[in-house]
Amino acid sequence: KSQVYSANLTGRIGAANLTSITGYAIDTFSGDVDAEVLLAAPASALTDERVTRKLTQEIRLTGPLGAHVEWLLGAFYTDEDSEAQQAIVAVDPATGARGAASLQIPFPSSYEEIAGFADLTFMFSDRFDVQIGGRGSHIRQVSNQQNRTPTSVTVAPEERTSATAFTYLLTPRFRVSPDLMVYARFASGYRPGGININVAVAGLPEYEPDETQSYEFGVKGNAFDRALTFDASVYYIDWKDIQLLVRPGRFSFFTNTSRAKSQGVELSMELRPLEGLTISGWAAWNDAVLTADFPATSTVRGRDGDRLPVSSRFSGSLSLDQEFPLSNSVTGFGGATVSYVSDWLGNFIAGPR
Repeated sequence: KSQVYSANLTGRIGAANLTSITGYAIDTFSGDVDAEVLLAAPASALTDERVTRKLTQEIRLTGPLGAHVEWLLGAFYTDEDSEAQQAIVAVDPATGARGAASLQIPFPSSYEEIAGFADLTFMFSDRFDVQIGGRGSHIRQVSNQQNRTPTSVTVAPEERTSATAFTYLLTPRFRVSPDLMVYARFASGYRPGGININVAVAGLPEYEPDETQSYEFGVKGNAFDRALTFDASVYYIDWKDIQLLVRPGRFSFFTNTSRAKSQGVELSMELRPLEGLTISGWAAWNDAVLTADFPATSTVRGRDGDRLPVSSRFSGSLSLDQEFPLSNSVTGFGGATVSYVSDWLGNFIAGPR
């Protein structure tokens, strides 16, 4: 179950535009699996209960710097607290009734990030501009774990991690005409590492950040008096120290592996042929594969050219929406959407190389 709340505030401070975005979310998860199969614990279930509360705050200021430069300055903060517990609970095989827990493992955790970012857009002419930007962030994570049985309590040492990151972007744009623009985008990406928690595997190592360098070229435009709009792009992403969920045995955890790439083509279009009718669709082809073998010491197998988990080669969607008047002040709408996602693979697992 998810609850999401947000509040947006806009205003002006002198010549600058102010935007404040506040978000708060509560996510609740509850599930279990057969522990007799997973843990060889007869007549029992492995239960999983998690509640995560997350607060985010972003503030942006934008304004002109002379006649040919625009600036953006912003700050971002997020605080995330998760109360989680797994337990092995006795189950009556005949009735399914739950009994006492033979093992309870609470593992609360927190994630905090504070970041600052800035962009400058240089307008060399009415048709050509270049945007440059950077973002610096500091990240802290804390995790705790306990093992509770009916007769004992074991408290693991608190684990803490911290990291800093800097990312950038460079985006030149050229307006071929008032209805057509071409652009390029060069950017870096960063995803924080984290702490592995697993009921049955103690002492798992932390996983490190992974980073990307991305290159994108695209075209955006409209035609037929804006009855048709389109957006097409090609991209290439170089990905190093990739974080992957691996399964060397019965249990999964996150680790860093070698390198990968993701390259593809995306196309989206929207057509308004009649009053109130909108036909929209998009299609994408993506090739996300390893670009180096897993190390020889790895407990799971992965070779150069293997597809990344949960990455489909083809996907697409087509939607039709029709608006119609119900009265002078009320409008109704109806529509349909069909989507397609091709097959994707699961986690890398143990096996012969």
